[in-house]
Amino acid sequence: MIDLKKIEQLIFDIKNLYDLFNECFYGKVRSDQQLVNLKKLLVDDFETVLGLGFVENYLDVLRKTQTKQMTNMGIRNQHLKFQYRIKLLTSFRIKLKYNLCKKRYVAKIINDLMGTRIVVAGLNQNIVGMDNLLFDLERRDIISRYYMRRDGKYQAVHCYFQTNNKYFPWELQIWDAQDAPGNYHEHFRHEAEKGEWQCLLI
Repeated sequence: MIDLKKIEQLIFDIKNLYDLFNECFYGKVRSDQQLVNLKKLLVDDFETVLGLGFVENYLDVLRKTQTKQMTNMGIRNQHLKFQYRIKLLTSFRIKLKYNLCKKRYVAKIINDLMGTRIVVAGLNQNIVGMDNLLFDLERRDIISRYYMRRDGKYQAVHCYFQTNNKYFPWELQIWDAQDAPGNYHEHFRHEAEKGEWQCLLI
């Protein structure tokens, strides 16, 4: 049976790390960087406006400051089968190129530089309870948005943390254990189509 309280606590923990990271990165490391609204910045304009160096620095600071934190979070949340990955710069480049000339905005495409996932039993049977929890967390600005994603054989809840439109979002995927085999298959197939298969860590 799914434990919504433990999932809620995990979400609070991720939000706390997200806030601390943003304070460090945007408040100090990139204090000289002119930030822009990522919800209004087209993917096609990304390199001109922000540049790959900005993302390279973001990912570098992310690895240096969050690897230990996320590893410890995984140890504390083994019962939720917690996983994380920090996107590789190569994978970022591929994703950016894949979404060129499609009139897509950065905030919707570059939303998983930090990607987290849990795999739990009973999600599908308790989807109403999960929806109520996430609706409340969104209302309280703990998460910025969430939705149920259904794409072929892939089915999962996706949640995002974004406290400022100028900050990159982080992602949390919530999978039902019964959907995991099909989800992994669809996940790798989808990334392979974009050419990201060699960069996958989760």
